[in-house]
Amino acid sequence: MSNVEFSYLLKPSDSSLAGEYLRETFNHQFQNRPNRSVYLFICYFKKPCPLSFQETARQFPANCVLLESQPTRFCLIIIAEPDEFHQIVEFSGSLVCKGLQGLLLSELEVDIQSTLQVGDRLWDGNSPVTMGILNITPDSFFDGGKFYQRKEYISVAKQLIEEGADIIDIGGESTRPGSNPVPIEEEIRRVLPVVEQIKSRFHIPLSVDTVKPEVAEVVLEKGAAMINDTSGLSHGNRMIEVLKKYRASYCLMHTQGTPERMQMNPEYTDVVSEVYRFFKTKLHLLLESGIEKNRICIDPGIGFGKSFLHNLFLQRFLSVYKNLGQLILLGVSNKSFIGQALSRDVDNRLIGSVATQIMGWINGASIFRVHDVQETKDALKIAHLFYP
Repeated sequence: MSNVEFSYLLKPSDSSLAGEYLRETFNHQFQNRPNRSVYLFICYFKKPCPLSFQETARQFPANCVLLESQPTRFCLIIIAEPDEFHQIVEFSGSLVCKGLQGLLLSELEVDIQSTLQVGDRLWDGNSPVTMGILNITPDSFFDGGKFYQRKEYISVAKQLIEEGADIIDIGGESTRPGSNPVPIEEEIRRVLPVVEQIKSRFHIPLSVDTVKPEVAEVVLEKGAAMINDTSGLSHGNRMIEVLKKYRASYCLMHTQGTPERMQMNPEYTDVVSEVYRFFKTKLHLLLESGIEKNRICIDPGIGFGKSFLHNLFLQRFLSVYKNLGQLILLGVSNKSFIGQALSRDVDNRLIGSVATQIMGWINGASIFRVHDVQETKDALKIAHLFYP
């Protein structure tokens, strides 16, 4: 359908959580369905409203609503228990225009098989992958200065590997809220020796957390295999060309604003849908530019330009991003929303972090960027036993 911008389907989800999301986001009260499993379908489209949408909404008023999201845009929301949802699909197929049924069927049948290759390692999402954090910065929110002065990077890397890290993510520029960017030369000075030292001693894929194509090129040349870009591809084609040159893997993260200002007043009309649309747009750009599908993972950017409620909704409905066909990376380790939920300072968030990562696994994440590798690895092994 030419006027549809994007749509997605959240497969059976808790009705109370879905209802809260719709109330908070759209100020719309759906009928109360406690302890029931529902499908949630969201479709944004430009005016005029297709007749099939209008007729379906009239036929199923308890399950469907059409909302004006902007002067030129509408949103169709369908929330229905599985048998009701299939009735809606069947009804939409009886209409002259089969556009809505086509959308619904395509979402029901979406293929979510995905893999991620980093260096010579290949993961299929069937078991958790742990990314250990190694910050070479004096001002990171959790471990700022911890290793920066000691420069004992080999021993730190060795410990991360012994604890079970599958990837090491090296960062030379803090992205904590309120942090300032560092010059390109300084970031290279921090991270390049660490990449070289670890590569000379250990066989483990290295990721570098940078938003700068210039830094990415230098570290990929020296053996790093992945770029973790917290800016959401803000440098566009410059970063893409570097990735193509070295056939590097890439983590595409969503953010709103820059670290200096991102937490001042984050605003969204519909955070789950806006992050979905961001991924859909940027993934299309990456794939059309020649980046291989199995070298991309996605990260919703918890804490990067999001309020407590935004973070909560993104994690509750994380599984919807699996529909995009990429593995999901979750970075929640010791973040402020955990401290806010538990009233804990930054040094006392381990249990909250581990619990959040377990829920992330249950909801669809498979790569976990963490400070506490061994504890997280153990917890995820147990979670995997119950939710393989």
